Amino acid sequence: MGDDFPELKTSQERIYEILTIEEESFFRTLLKGGQLLSQVIESSKDKGQKISGEDAFKLKDTYGFPLEEIQLIAKCIHQALSSKGDSKRATPATTLIVRMFLLTYISTRSNL
Repeated sequence: MGDDFPELKTSQERIYEILTIEEESFFRTLLKGGQLLSQVIESSKDKGQKISGEDAFKLKDTYGFPLEEIQLIAKCIHQALSSKGDSKRATPATTLIVRMFLLTYISTRSNL
């Protein structure tokens, strides 16, 4: 590819740097979203309620958590989501996000 686009070879270090920064930013956003999701789950459990559509929308809109992921996480910890519809088939990205969240969630809570 470098033969057709020589600027890729000359800018390789800068491209790597930008990709690394973007990847780190993405993971920070996921962690913040995961923390918010943990708070939403705990709050809804304490109140004996489902996860609200408003909270699910905030997680989707602000932190990029697709509703399918929120539904799958809620299902894994026996919590309900107030939106209608079943979870769609999990994609590899969904599976990664769900695993990351569950590992963090379980490691910070001893009552599961």
